Amino acid sequence: MSLFIGRETLSLIHPECRRQVRERMERQLRTGEPAGLHESMSVRLDGSVFHTEAAAAPLIYRGAPAVQAVVRDVTERKQAERERAVLHEKLLAAHREANLYLDIITHDIRNANNVSLGYAEMLLDLLDGDLKTYAGRLHDSIRRGTEILRNVSTIRRIREDSPGPLPVSLNEAVREEIACCPGARIRYEETDVEVLADGLLPVIFANLLGNAVKFGGPGAGIAVRVEDLGGEVLVSIEDTGPGVPDDVKERLFQRFERGRAGGTSEGLGLFIVRTLVERYGGRVWVDDRVPGRPAEGAAFRFTLRKAAREDPGG
Repeated sequence: MSLFIGRETLSLIHPECRRQVRERMERQLRTGEPAGLHESMSVRLDGSVFHTEAAAAPLIYRGAPAVQAVVRDVTERKQAERERAVLHEKLLAAHREANLYLDIITHDIRNANNVSLGYAEMLLDLLDGDLKTYAGRLHDSIRRGTEILRNVSTIRRIREDSPGPLPVSLNEAVREEIACCPGARIRYEETDVEVLADGLLPVIFANLLGNAVKFGGPGAGIAVRVEDLGGEVLVSIEDTGPGVPDDVKERLFQRFERGRAGGTSEGLGLFIVRTLVERYGGRVWVDDRVPGRPAEGAAFRFTLRKAAREDPGG
């Protein structure tokens, strides 16, 4: 650049940076220190300041020790870095604000819903006829709102950093959720297998068993089966409900997709199931309980990686 020609080297450097540049040049002359990138500020002929990046190395020029430098204007890059830092701070502030709203939604509103649900249950016990029907609809609406809030909370937990899949008892996860379905006819054989997952594993069974109970109807039979495939296990949750139509099976685990009979939406539940199963390194799909007969019930299946057992002799 012409603004450097004929000028003393240090006069090109901003006064705040001259001492540092001089000391670096003297050290390179003294020790033969190799070239390295260093940022500094320089001054144009009109006195304006700009950012530079220089790589300097010692050499012998016309028989005398010297330092050769390559200087690049990085003003635009520094400006972009500052803008990126400002944007990052704004994103952090937006993230904190979003978390505040999520805390309000998943905690305060859920608590208020729980109180409303309690009063709705009292009304169901006290009322008869049409009023009891309306109270039942109110109860179901509040319950669905609570389920939505629970799903929001679960998705938030999924998005947070995780230490990675760890050995988890499959049996404990299944038993924990079966206990939350009192009155349901659920068949399940105990297993001692451990799978690679985390504390959200029960959420998979909560959603799949909950759907089987909800869509299977009164008296529906539900079975949880675990099959050892060597390095992984296949888990099936089968029900004798209305099943899943063939044209819906492929898209059932997408967000907000409608699936079962009557056009009822499973909401985020099955999307959460797919997200968790894939997070654990498995896959999930739905079959007919009886192959080729979708109206005779559904079979939700997913795979999980088995945790390696420690050698007791090792």
